[in-house]
Amino acid sequence: MMEETSHGRHSNAVADAAEEAKKLGADAVLVESHGSTSEPAAAFTNASITPIGSGAMVTGSTIIARHHTDRATVLVIKWL
Repeated sequence: MMEETSHGRHSNAVADAAEEAKKLGADAVLVESHGSTSEPAAAFTNASITPIGSGAMVTGSTIIARHHTDRATVLVIKWL
């Protein structure tokens, strides 16, 4: 059994596990589980405040950086 974890938006843990199994001389792989997660890693905010009469105008933007993870558990098969 092999567990593979890949990071990045376009990662593919199943393909990575298949490549690793191929390097080990495997004849086949069975995918037991496969899933992905996307979690916030950091947020950046930029804003400016402009006084207007008795109030104020606020303009700004927020960028959220995400951490993508793809996981797979595969069974590696080698025929004898």
